[in-house]
Amino acid sequence: MSHLSNRHIAPPAARAKNARRAGSAAVAGAGSSPHLPPKPAEMSWRDYLVMLLHVAGELEHSLMVEYLYSAYSMGGSGVGVHAGKVRGWQDEMLTVAREEMGHLLSVQNALLLLGAPVSFERQDYPWSGPFNAFPFQLEPFSLTSLAKYLYSEMPDPESVKPPDRPIVERVEELVGAQAGVRVGQVYERVIALVEDRRRVPDSAFYPESYDIQMDWDEWGRSYRPESHKPYAKNPDVPPLHSRKTTVLVPKVATRTELAAALRDIASQGEAEHLGLRVRAEPSHFDRFCGIFREYEVILKVHPDFVPAHRVPVNPVVGEDEAYAPEGATPITHRESCEWAGLFNIRYRMLLTLLTYAVSGPRETPDLATVRRPTVISRIFGEMYNLKAISGVLVRLPLGDPMLPARAGAPFQMPYTLVLPPEVPFWRTQLDLLDVSEGIVAELLARGPALVDGDRYLRALREADAVARRWIEGILGKTGRGRS
Repeated sequence: MSHLSNRHIAPPAARAKNARRAGSAAVAGAGSSPHLPPKPAEMSWRDYLVMLLHVAGELEHSLMVEYLYSAYSMGGSGVGVHAGKVRGWQDEMLTVAREEMGHLLSVQNALLLLGAPVSFERQDYPWSGPFNAFPFQLEPFSLTSLAKYLYSEMPDPESVKPPDRPIVERVEELVGAQAGVRVGQVYERVIALVEDRRRVPDSAFYPESYDIQMDWDEWGRSYRPESHKPYAKNPDVPPLHSRKTTVLVPKVATRTELAAALRDIASQGEAEHLGLRVRAEPSHFDRFCGIFREYEVILKVHPDFVPAHRVPVNPVVGEDEAYAPEGATPITHRESCEWAGLFNIRYRMLLTLLTYAVSGPRETPDLATVRRPTVISRIFGEMYNLKAISGVLVRLPLGDPMLPARAGAPFQMPYTLVLPPEVPFWRTQLDLLDVSEGIVAELLARGPALVDGDRYLRALREADAVARRWIEGILGKTGRGRS
C-alpha cells in the first residue's frame, strides 16, 4: 500500500503480539488472521474502514495492471502449435482485468458513500505491504506468475471445491513461503466493518452521494450484467458463453446495499465464499484454475513451451540504467523508450480523467454533468491506446536489437493524481497532449520500425486533434483559453 499509509500499520514483528492484545477489540469474523494488522489506536473505526477501502482499491488497481501486463506479454515464437490455446488464455486474462476495473470503480462508490476521497493511487513496481499476497511486480505470463494470481484470488481454502484442491496444493508448492494475505481476507475485514453498526454508525454514510456514483449504464458497456440473455432475469441460469465478461459497478445508498455490493465483487474475484448467491459466471479463481490445468497438460508433452514474449520484469523508461529503481528493468533502446514514454503519458491521462470523472461536481457542476459522457468516452479511448501501445512494445527491443529481449508496457505512476481546479486541470490535459504529440512527431519523422505502429500513431494524432479542440472549447468558455 502507499508509503504514506505504512505508519498506520504495525511492523511485522509486532503484528502477532498486537493481534493477541487486540483480543475482543478485533473485528468480528475478520480479525482472526495473524497476517492482517489490527486497527491503529489513533484511528476511528470509520477512518480505518476508509483506509481499508483505499487499500482494497490499491490492490484491485495493482492486480488489474499485473493481469494486463501478463495478457499483453502472451504470444511470440515459443507458442508453436498452441497459439490458439494461448489466445484463449489471453482472452480469459483480459476478461479478469476488465472485471477488476469494475471492482476498482465499485470501491470508489463505497468511498463516496462514506464521504471519503476517491483514490486510484498505487505504488510503482516492485512493492509490497502487509495486505498483499506477494510483492507486486510486472512479469511475463508463466506458470509461476499464474500460481501467484491463483493464490491472490483464492477463496477460503475450506470452500475450495474438491476438483480444484489438487491445483491449490500445486500452487502452494510453486509459491511456497512467499505467500501472504489473500485479497479476499481484506474484503472479509471490510465487509465485517461495514456490517458492524456499533463501530460504524449510520451517520457515517452519505446517501446523497448516490447521484454522483458510477453505474453500469456509464461503465458497463456491453459487459454489464443486464446484457446477459437469457439469464439476466434469473441469475441461476448459466450464461451461454462462460467467458462473457461481467463488469460490476453497483451504486449504493445504504449500509445494506454497500455490504451486498462488496460481497458481490468479492465473490466474483477474490472471495467466492463471501457471495450471497451462486454466481452465473466463473469466478476469477475458476478462470485461472482452467488456465492452470491446460498449461500443465501442455508442459507434460512440451516441457520447453514458452507462452510469452521475452518481456522484462518491471520495465521502466530511462536510457540511463543508473537511475533505474532497484528491482526494475530499464528500457534503453531509443525507439522502445519513446514508445514506453508515450505509454506512460496515456496512462497518466487515463488515471487523471478517471479521477476527474469519479470526483463528482467541481466548480461548475452543470458543465461537469454535460462533460461527463465525453470524459468517460475518452477514458475508454485511453484504455484502447494502452492496449495498442503494449502490442507494439512487446515486439520492440529492450536494449540491444541483436538480443532476443523485448520491451514491455511500463505502467509507471504519475507523480500525483491530486486534481487542480477546473481550468488548470484542462490546461494540464492540453500539456499532456502536447508532450504526446512531440513523441508521435519524432517517431513518425524517423519512421517507426513496425508498419502497424505507424498506422496507429497517425490514428492517434487524428483522435488527439479532436480531443484538443474539445478541451480548447471548454477553456474558451471560461475565458482562459490559450492565446
